[in-house]
Amino acid sequence: MIVRSIHEFLAKHAQPSALQIYDEVMQEAAASLESARARAPEQRSRKLQVRKAIARKHAERSERATQALATPRSSSRKSA
Repeated sequence: MIVRSIHEFLAKHAQPSALQIYDEVMQEAAASLESARARAPEQRSRKLQVRKAIARKHAERSERATQALATPRSSSRKSA
């Protein structure tokens, strides 16, 4: 009777073994890697869009800076 109670208690409160935890983690890692590979082309195209937008913005700023440097400044001080 006592042995049966101990077995029931252990069955109800059983903790996974280290091997079970390892197997579960490795399966989740494999699934995560597969899903990451599936999303890679989408992320790559998004990354290229962002890079193009940054390059375009940089070119616009550079052009404005070049134009600003090309125009002579009007001095607020009066010539003596």
